[in-house]
Amino acid sequence: ATIITAALATSLVPAISNAYAKRDSKGIFNRTASAMRLSFMATVPFSVMLYVLAAPTVTLIYNAPKAEAATQILAIAIFFLGIHQITTGILQGLNKPTIPVINMGIPWVGIVGASYATVADIGFAALLNLIYIKNLTGYFLDFSILWKNIVSAGIMGAILYLSYHSLSSTLPMAANFILSGIEGILLYIIIMIILKGLNRNDGASMPLIGRFFR
Repeated sequence: ATIITAALATSLVPAISNAYAKRDSKGIFNRTASAMRLSFMATVPFSVMLYVLAAPTVTLIYNAPKAEAATQILAIAIFFLGIHQITTGILQGLNKPTIPVINMGIPWVGIVGASYATVADIGFAALLNLIYIKNLTGYFLDFSILWKNIVSAGIMGAILYLSYHSLSSTLPMAANFILSGIEGILLYIIIMIILKGLNRNDGASMPLIGRFFR
Protein backbone atom coordinates (compact mmCIF):
# COMPACT_ATOMS: atom_id res chain seq x y z
CA ALA A 1 0.00 0.00 0.00
CA THR A 2 2.73 2.46 0.95
CA ILE A 3 4.63 1.55 -2.24
CA ILE A 4 1.62 2.83 -4.19
CA THR A 5 1.33 6.03 -2.14
CA ALA A 6 5.09 6.63 -2.37
CA ALA A 7 4.94 6.31 -6.17
CA LEU A 8 1.88 8.55 -6.25
CA ALA A 9 3.61 11.16 -4.07
CA THR A 10 6.64 11.14 -6.38
CA SER A 11 4.50 11.70 -9.49
CA LEU A 12 2.50 14.35 -7.65
CA VAL A 13 5.45 16.70 -7.04
CA PRO A 14 5.99 17.86 -10.66
CA ALA A 15 2.22 18.02 -11.32
CA ILE A 16 1.59 20.25 -8.31
CA SER A 17 4.76 22.26 -9.01
CA ASN A 18 3.64 22.92 -12.59
CA ALA A 19 0.19 24.06 -11.44
CA TYR A 20 1.78 26.18 -8.73
CA ALA A 21 4.09 27.89 -11.23
CA LYS A 22 1.04 28.72 -13.38
CA ARG A 23 -0.87 29.95 -10.29
CA ASP A 24 -3.54 27.41 -11.15
CA SER A 25 -5.33 27.20 -7.80
CA LYS A 26 -8.13 25.03 -9.14
CA GLY A 27 -5.64 22.61 -10.68
CA ILE A 28 -3.73 22.34 -7.40
CA PHE A 29 -6.96 21.68 -5.47
CA ASN A 30 -8.17 19.04 -7.94
CA ARG A 31 -4.82 17.22 -8.02
CA THR A 32 -4.66 17.30 -4.22
CA ALA A 33 -8.20 15.95 -3.86
CA SER A 34 -7.57 13.21 -6.42
CA ALA A 35 -4.32 12.13 -4.76
CA MET A 36 -5.98 11.96 -1.35
CA ARG A 37 -8.83 9.82 -2.71
CA LEU A 38 -6.30 7.39 -4.15
CA SER A 39 -4.41 7.39 -0.85
CA PHE A 40 -7.58 6.37 0.99
CA MET A 41 -8.18 3.51 -1.44
CA ALA A 42 -4.61 2.29 -1.18
CA THR A 43 -4.20 2.44 2.60
CA VAL A 44 -7.54 1.99 4.40
CA PRO A 45 -8.21 -1.61 3.24
CA PHE A 46 -4.62 -2.72 3.83
CA SER A 47 -4.67 -1.26 7.36
CA VAL A 48 -7.73 -3.40 8.12
CA MET A 49 -6.31 -6.48 6.37
CA LEU A 50 -3.05 -6.29 8.30
CA TYR A 51 -4.97 -5.84 11.56
CA VAL A 52 -7.16 -8.90 10.89
CA LEU A 53 -4.32 -11.03 9.49
CA ALA A 54 -1.63 -9.84 11.89
CA ALA A 55 -1.05 -13.31 13.37
CA PRO A 56 -0.36 -15.18 10.11
CA THR A 57 1.61 -12.20 8.76
CA VAL A 58 4.14 -12.10 11.59
CA THR A 59 4.23 -15.90 11.84
CA LEU A 60 4.78 -16.67 8.17
CA ILE A 61 6.99 -13.73 7.22
CA TYR A 62 8.94 -12.99 10.40
CA ASN A 63 8.46 -16.18 12.45
CA ALA A 64 7.51 -13.95 15.38
CA PRO A 65 3.96 -14.86 16.50
CA LYS A 66 4.35 -12.84 19.71
CA ALA A 67 4.53 -9.67 17.62
CA GLU A 68 0.83 -9.91 16.70
CA ALA A 69 -0.36 -7.20 19.12
CA ALA A 70 2.36 -4.74 18.09
CA THR A 71 1.63 -5.40 14.42
CA GLN A 72 -2.07 -4.71 14.91
CA ILE A 73 -1.19 -1.33 16.39
CA LEU A 74 1.22 -0.59 13.54
CA ALA A 75 -1.49 -1.54 11.01
CA ILE A 76 -3.18 1.77 11.82
CA ALA A 77 0.03 3.55 10.84
CA ILE A 78 -0.37 2.42 7.21
CA PHE A 79 -3.24 4.86 6.76
CA PHE A 80 -1.38 7.75 8.39
CA LEU A 81 1.86 6.96 6.54
CA GLY A 82 0.03 7.04 3.21
CA ILE A 83 -1.48 10.44 4.01
CA HIS A 84 1.91 11.69 5.19
CA GLN A 85 3.61 10.58 1.97
CA ILE A 86 0.96 12.22 -0.20
CA THR A 87 0.88 15.47 1.78
CA THR A 88 4.66 15.61 1.73
CA GLY A 89 4.60 15.37 -2.06
CA ILE A 90 1.97 18.11 -2.24
CA LEU A 91 3.96 20.44 0.02
CA GLN A 92 7.13 19.82 -1.98
CA GLY A 93 5.22 20.71 -5.14
CA LEU A 94 4.05 23.91 -3.43
CA ASN A 95 7.72 24.78 -2.77
CA LYS A 96 7.39 24.08 0.97
CA PRO A 97 9.78 21.13 1.40
CA THR A 98 10.88 22.03 4.93
CA ILE A 99 7.40 21.82 6.45
CA PRO A 100 7.15 17.97 6.41
CA VAL A 101 10.67 17.69 7.84
CA ILE A 102 9.79 20.00 10.72
CA ASN A 103 6.50 18.19 11.36
CA MET A 104 8.21 14.78 11.54
CA GLY A 105 10.74 16.14 14.01
CA ILE A 106 8.22 16.93 16.74
CA PRO A 107 9.10 14.73 19.74
CA TRP A 108 6.56 12.63 21.65
CA VAL A 109 6.96 12.21 25.40
CA GLY A 110 5.24 9.73 27.68
CA ILE A 111 3.86 7.38 25.02
CA VAL A 112 4.26 3.79 26.14
CA GLY A 113 5.46 1.38 23.48
CA ALA A 114 7.28 1.93 20.22
CA SER A 115 4.23 0.91 18.19
CA TYR A 116 1.98 3.51 19.78
CA ALA A 117 4.73 6.11 19.42
CA THR A 118 5.10 5.35 15.71
CA VAL A 119 1.37 5.68 15.05
CA ALA A 120 1.14 8.89 17.10
CA ASP A 121 4.19 10.47 15.48
CA ILE A 122 3.19 9.73 11.88
CA GLY A 123 -0.46 10.54 12.54
CA PHE A 124 0.30 13.90 14.10
CA ALA A 125 2.82 14.78 11.38
CA ALA A 126 0.22 13.91 8.71
CA LEU A 127 -2.35 16.10 10.48
CA LEU A 128 0.06 19.03 10.58
CA ASN A 129 0.77 18.58 6.86
CA LEU A 130 -2.97 18.61 6.18
CA ILE A 131 -3.40 21.82 8.16
CA TYR A 132 -0.67 23.53 6.13
CA ILE A 133 -2.24 22.25 2.89
CA LYS A 134 -5.62 23.56 4.03
CA ASN A 135 -4.07 26.99 4.53
CA LEU A 136 -2.25 26.88 1.18
CA THR A 137 -4.88 25.30 -1.09
CA GLY A 138 -8.18 25.24 0.78
CA TYR A 139 -8.31 21.42 0.69
CA PHE A 140 -8.83 19.27 3.77
CA LEU A 141 -9.88 15.64 4.18
CA ASP A 142 -12.88 14.75 2.03
CA PHE A 143 -14.98 12.85 4.56
CA SER A 144 -17.68 12.17 1.94
CA ILE A 145 -15.16 9.85 0.27
CA LEU A 146 -13.27 8.70 3.36
CA TRP A 147 -16.35 7.23 5.05
CA LYS A 148 -16.96 4.97 2.03
CA ASN A 149 -13.42 3.62 2.35
CA ILE A 150 -13.87 3.05 6.08
CA VAL A 151 -17.25 1.32 5.71
CA SER A 152 -15.99 -0.85 2.85
CA ALA A 153 -12.86 -1.81 4.76
CA GLY A 154 -14.87 -2.47 7.92
CA ILE A 155 -17.27 -4.85 6.18
CA MET A 156 -14.36 -6.48 4.38
CA GLY A 157 -12.49 -6.89 7.68
CA ALA A 158 -15.45 -8.51 9.44
CA ILE A 159 -16.03 -11.01 6.61
CA LEU A 160 -12.28 -11.65 6.33
CA TYR A 161 -12.01 -12.35 10.06
CA LEU A 162 -14.86 -14.89 9.97
CA SER A 163 -13.57 -16.47 6.78
CA TYR A 164 -9.97 -16.83 7.96
CA HIS A 165 -10.88 -18.38 11.31
CA SER A 166 -13.49 -20.70 9.79
CA LEU A 167 -10.87 -22.13 7.43
CA SER A 168 -7.98 -22.17 9.92
CA SER A 169 -8.69 -25.77 10.91
CA THR A 170 -8.96 -27.08 7.35
CA LEU A 171 -6.33 -25.13 5.42
CA PRO A 172 -2.59 -24.66 6.10
CA MET A 173 -1.81 -21.21 7.44
CA ALA A 174 0.07 -20.12 4.31
CA ALA A 175 -2.76 -21.15 1.96
CA ASN A 176 -5.39 -19.57 4.19
CA PHE A 177 -3.34 -16.36 4.40
CA ILE A 178 -2.97 -16.04 0.62
CA LEU A 179 -6.62 -16.91 -0.01
CA SER A 180 -7.73 -14.40 2.61
CA GLY A 181 -5.59 -11.65 1.09
CA ILE A 182 -7.10 -12.16 -2.36
CA GLU A 183 -10.58 -12.39 -0.85
CA GLY A 184 -10.06 -9.16 1.08
CA ILE A 185 -8.97 -7.15 -1.98
CA LEU A 186 -11.88 -8.42 -4.08
CA LEU A 187 -14.40 -7.76 -1.31
CA TYR A 188 -13.15 -4.23 -0.80
CA ILE A 189 -13.31 -3.38 -4.50
CA ILE A 190 -16.83 -4.83 -4.85
CA ILE A 191 -18.16 -2.97 -1.79
CA MET A 192 -16.52 0.29 -2.91
CA ILE A 193 -18.16 -0.05 -6.34
CA ILE A 194 -21.55 -0.69 -4.69
CA LEU A 195 -21.11 2.43 -2.52
CA LYS A 196 -19.96 4.37 -5.61
CA GLY A 197 -16.67 5.16 -3.93
CA LEU A 198 -14.57 3.72 -6.75
CA ASN A 199 -14.74 4.33 -10.47
CA ARG A 200 -12.60 3.44 -13.47
CA ASN A 201 -10.94 6.86 -13.59
CA ASP A 202 -9.75 6.60 -9.98
CA GLY A 203 -8.37 3.12 -10.59
CA ALA A 204 -6.65 4.17 -13.80
CA SER A 205 -4.93 7.04 -11.98
CA MET A 206 -3.19 4.76 -9.49
CA PRO A 207 0.54 4.14 -10.04
CA LEU A 208 1.69 0.57 -10.71
CA ILE A 209 -1.81 -0.95 -10.97
CA GLY A 210 -3.58 1.73 -13.01
CA ARG A 211 -3.10 -0.13 -16.30
CA PHE A 212 -5.46 -2.87 -15.11
CA PHE A 213 -8.33 -0.33 -14.98
CA ARG A 214 -7.86 1.05 -18.50
